Amino acid sequence: MCNLEVYLRDKKEDIYPKTPLDMIMVYYRDSNIFDLEKKQYNEIVYKKLGWSEENYFDVISSFWIIFQHIVFTKNDGFKVTKKTYPSMYFSEKYGKGIQRNINQLCKMFEGIVQLSKLCHSIANFMPCPSNGFNHAKGCLEDVNDFFPLMIDKIQECIDTEEQMKYSIENRTYEVDLDTIKKWHKFFIDNYSNYCLDMYYSIKECNNQQKIVGINFFKGQSLKYPLPKGDDEIKECLDKMISCIKIRAKKLCDLRLAESALVV
Repeated sequence: MCNLEVYLRDKKEDIYPKTPLDMIMVYYRDSNIFDLEKKQYNEIVYKKLGWSEENYFDVISSFWIIFQHIVFTKNDGFKVTKKTYPSMYFSEKYGKGIQRNINQLCKMFEGIVQLSKLCHSIANFMPCPSNGFNHAKGCLEDVNDFFPLMIDKIQECIDTEEQMKYSIENRTYEVDLDTIKKWHKFFIDNYSNYCLDMYYSIKECNNQQKIVGINFFKGQSLKYPLPKGDDEIKECLDKMISCIKIRAKKLCDLRLAESALVV
């Protein structure tokens, strides 16, 4: 038997035993200390899944991007940043007002709390090709840290033979085409053994393999990365949560298969 709870448990509970929203805010406030997807925090489980040889790991579905967008959308364009908002959440001056506002948003979008717990679960962690992948996925404006859109971005670069380019705080970053081709191969080669089929598919086109992201809401694309309106926000949250739960079951099955091979 495989215990699903192993893959769905919030890793933040090991460090910050608080309510879900308090935990996520403390985590972001102190994120320079803990990257919970790293191998050092998950070595036993990663070994059982056959991932122990991998060196780089990423959070598949980010809580912050969709949460930030909801706050922005429902509060007349009030933009929150990961650097300041978590500290304000606990501050004497702003804390009560911010917490009251978030509680109201959670009543509108029940998925906020659930995603805050699941985003740092094993089922939402994956091996990735390099640290550069994590950075690009989180910083590209047309990707917005959505893994299916990062898949589409990789394929777009392969198709157009163009590198990735993005800027953060007046600094420009580039990812060359050779690196992008390595990422493309990584996600084709590891599609099954990392249980990623709920996030993208592989299609044959003119004797070439293409990777195609599976959107979190209808119409999502590199030109339309963020949901607009309550229905699209709810659809996006529900799909992100559903993918994590489905993947937890698949990881359980993978774990049992790996155990059978060892025996």
